[in-house]
Amino acid sequence: MKKQNRSLDELTFVSFTGIWGSIYSIVFLIFVLVVQFWTALFPIGSKGKASAENFFQNYLGAVVISVFYLAHKLYSRRWRIWKSLDDIDLDTGRRNADLDLIKMELEEEKLANKQKSFLVRMFKYWC
Repeated sequence: MKKQNRSLDELTFVSFTGIWGSIYSIVFLIFVLVVQFWTALFPIGSKGKASAENFFQNYLGAVVISVFYLAHKLYSRRWRIWKSLDDIDLDTGRRNADLDLIKMELEEEKLANKQKSFLVRMFKYWC
């Protein structure tokens, strides 16, 4: 949005965690993949011995995904990993909404929620 000089106020929904939620998610997912790789290489109960057979049995998903990704790149002949921020289309398929009306409705909902009890607010938040 910043790259195309657009404001986040144009969006009807903005993530509560923002960019930090995305950073946390990618770091956590990389951590999970590293741990999965490590446990596939040295499975529990193998007494620290690596086995190629066990590794490919436990980590086959990564091999399959890599093969399909490479096949897609060969078939489509597009070797760029991602698009530049200037080329991303932010408007196609977007619903036109009255942002002022939506903001007003959100403010009314916040005021109504403040008048409700703590238990009702927690129930609405989690359910």
